[in-house]
Amino acid sequence: MLPQIVKSSNLKTNLEQNEDSREQTMERGEKIRGTYKECMRKNGEGGYQKLNTMQFMLSY
Repeated sequence: MLPQIVKSSNLKTNLEQNEDSREQTMERGEKIRGTYKECMRKNGEGGYQKLNTMQFMLSY
């Protein structure tokens, strides 16, 4: 019985961690969108190309 209790508490923390990392990902996405708008304003389409590379690197 005890191992199951331990397992379920681990599961809860994993779910919480997933929530946290999802929020961080959302925040990072907001930042990227902000940077995207900034690049478009400064460089037009060329800025978009640069940003795609940045997004690609961030996704790893």
